Amino acid sequence: RLCVSLESSLQQQWLTLLETALSTAGNAVFVTDGSGRIIWANPAFERLSGYAVAEILGNTPKLFSSGVHDADFYRQFWQTLKDGGTWRGEVVNARRDGSRYTVNQTVTPLRDASERISHYVSILEDISERKAAEAQIQHMANFDALTDLPNRSMFYDRLGQSLALARRGHHAGALLFLDLDHFKAVNDQLGHDIGDLLLKAVAERLRAEVRETDTVARLGGDEFTVTLPQIADIDDATHVADKIIGALSRRFELA
Repeated sequence: RLCVSLESSLQQQWLTLLETALSTAGNAVFVTDGSGRIIWANPAFERLSGYAVAEILGNTPKLFSSGVHDADFYRQFWQTLKDGGTWRGEVVNARRDGSRYTVNQTVTPLRDASERISHYVSILEDISERKAAEAQIQHMANFDALTDLPNRSMFYDRLGQSLALARRGHHAGALLFLDLDHFKAVNDQLGHDIGDLLLKAVAERLRAEVRETDTVARLGGDEFTVTLPQIADIDDATHVADKIIGALSRRFELA
């Protein structure tokens, strides 16, 4: 009896120590039972998700679904866990207010004395800031800093995609090149600040005259391109060109 009592006491001390460690951990942690229902979460998870622990107890992690991941993602996720393995990967979740955040998540199955999975422990590392920084760097590499149009590099990439699409679909496309007449005079007489405002305004008008599937790009200076990946005939390209000339012929009021 004494041995059993000591063992029970030591086990309780260990569980208390473990809970304290997880409660004060910097990473978010939550634990589910074998059916996937949440039975415990630490304060870091509350701060990350925006949910109070009382709100999530008894719920499944579907509560945090952002809608980003497809059925195949979750099928592979559960297959790994049911096979007894630890799942690791990036997950985009939704906070209580609907905003999204990205985590590196590790989910480990725990087994009971009968070797059946009794619980799952999830540890989440918030990497939202890192992902945002990576996305910003990627954006800067592919988009013009002034107009936010695709730059020369992205233009060639989109053009290649359009050519491949046209070949597969056996349809025509069109590519329009344009530059602004007398743009140098604007810079010389009114200053580069006004020239920059003019380029931004031109970019907005160009975007307004094409479809979402078309690509307006700035090659540099006052040179732009418009890629029309799918047209019925040459008249479609002529129609777009006429619309663009009309849009750019209207008065610009800047500053």
